[in-house]
Amino acid sequence: MAEGSDAEFYCRTEAFPLATKYRWFKDGSRIYNSEHYDIKEVSHEESGLTVKQANKGSAGQYSCDGENDVAIGGRKSTFLRVKC
Repeated sequence: MAEGSDAEFYCRTEAFPLATKYRWFKDGSRIYNSEHYDIKEVSHEESGLTVKQANKGSAGQYSCDGENDVAIGGRKSTFLRVKC
C-alpha cells in the first residue's frame, strides 16, 4: 500500500454465543482507538480496523481475536507493507 493511504482490515468470528468483544494487535501489542487507529464494531460477528494515513512505522503484523462469555478465540493475523 502507498504511504499516506488508509489501510482497512476486518476480523470475523464464528462463535456461540456470539463474540461480545474484539481485540486488535500490532506486532503482538494491543492497540486501541487513537489518532493512528480507528476500531469499530461492524456487527456481533465482525470488527473493523482502519490504520490511518499509513507510514513506514505502520508496517507490521496486525491480528485480532474475539471474546465471548466462554472463551477468547484464536488470533487471526495479516501483514501490512507500506511503500515509502
